[in-house]
Amino acid sequence: MASVAAGLAGSTKYNGILVLPCVWLAAGLVWRREAWKLVLASTSVAVLTVVVTSPFLLIDPQAAVDAHFEIFVHPHFTDLYGDVGPGWLFHLRWNLPTATGTLFALIAAAGLALLPYRRRRAAWLVLLWVGLVALSLLRTKELYLRYLTPLLPPLCIAAAAALERARAKGLLAHLACLLCLCAPGWRAAAFAAMMARPDARDLAAAWCSQNIPAGASVGDIGADGIQWFYSVPLSPNNGGARAKKLGSPSRYRLRLDLAAWPRDPPEWLVLNLNRAAEQFRGPDGERQWADLTARYEQVAGFENEARVAPWWRISGRGSRLHDWQYTLPVIAIYRRR
Repeated sequence: MASVAAGLAGSTKYNGILVLPCVWLAAGLVWRREAWKLVLASTSVAVLTVVVTSPFLLIDPQAAVDAHFEIFVHPHFTDLYGDVGPGWLFHLRWNLPTATGTLFALIAAAGLALLPYRRRRAAWLVLLWVGLVALSLLRTKELYLRYLTPLLPPLCIAAAAALERARAKGLLAHLACLLCLCAPGWRAAAFAAMMARPDARDLAAAWCSQNIPAGASVGDIGADGIQWFYSVPLSPNNGGARAKKLGSPSRYRLRLDLAAWPRDPPEWLVLNLNRAAEQFRGPDGERQWADLTARYEQVAGFENEARVAPWWRISGRGSRLHDWQYTLPVIAIYRRR
């Protein structure tokens, strides 16, 4: 079962196969002399599971080779984030506190240090998995918050171990546990409530349908001639290769040619300001943005916002978290003066 699970992890995301050494270690800890047989069997089952559940490997094997596992290439500078530094530092600075909460992350770190002293054999499995995931993040070019998901189960185990060790101070341990759960719990509830509300992009699209005449030229920041998937849906097929293939018809004359805007400005701009911040970065970019918006007046705005508490609202404005760019868009609609 563990080998099948490792194979499913690999077929879901190729670097998920890194969990397989944990299966090997478990075999060595439990069966010792017969472990090599289980290592061979588990590897065969995992590889077979990957091939069966991810037939793309057989259809286009070169594409799998070109993927490079996405873990050994890190550009240090991306259009999305700018100068990001080492991948591991970005994950520690931005993603981990968001995924778990700072207090939980600190308690989990203490738990990882304490694990070998309490449950030595099981601890090596947890520590190996944490180490393998950390290895995959050291130079990764993928800075998405969701890439920390494989770390969450072992971090929960580590945090539980740390709190268990402090159980002699019962009330304090219970309070620490409660505090660990409060911030992520409130945030999860706030995001669930936000997802149940109308999305800012849909509200902006409805506003455009009511207020922008058909045939008007509308500027958006696109990529490869299509709108980005977190843009306002001004066309039936808003993003991806299918939209490009079908031509993505729209009731407006979409202008995704950003470089041509200064000499031929569109009548309207419908922009995700997070995307605009990425595009117009640095002193030169800020000057270009100021020159561009000087020709327009903002007539409407829509924003997704997670309201955790009256004093705590999570917005995509100025965030470096990629996942916030499309879950928390900030939409502004401009009309040419």
